[in-house]
Amino acid sequence: TWLLIGLVLLAIGIIVIILRSRHKRTEIPVNQVKTTTEKTNVNFNADLMQRICQMMEEQKLYLNADMKLQDLADLLGTNRTYIIDCIKTTRGQSFTQLINSYRIEHSKHLLCQQPDKKMSAIATESGFTTETTFFRTFKTITGITPSEWRTRYAKID
Repeated sequence: TWLLIGLVLLAIGIIVIILRSRHKRTEIPVNQVKTTTEKTNVNFNADLMQRICQMMEEQKLYLNADMKLQDLADLLGTNRTYIIDCIKTTRGQSFTQLINSYRIEHSKHLLCQQPDKKMSAIATESGFTTETTFFRTFKTITGITPSEWRTRYAKID
């Protein structure tokens, strides 16, 4: 019986050694796991940001004054947290800052191409709910007022 117990213990020992050696071969070093995860996150963020920009540019979502983060998440089939993280990581902006940057670019084109259009109309057509928000945001992003922009860059025939 002692011989049988010894053989069983020996067999168990051999099995444990084999399993440990297999496990060590399949282990990925911690620094490599981190790098792989970071690369995956970078790729995910780049792809998501590309989809966000494409949607903004093709569908002009920023022109909707009621545009919400959840609306964009629903359109992209993802969640708000992914979008917030993606925009922050890739652009260093908030969702609102991103939307407003698109709105200001749109308003700059309107100011240049339609120099006689009223500022209130430009603000509304660019997706802003109030003229005050439009003026404040425009100056924050460009450093000058919409009127100054129009004076400098408008095409006057």
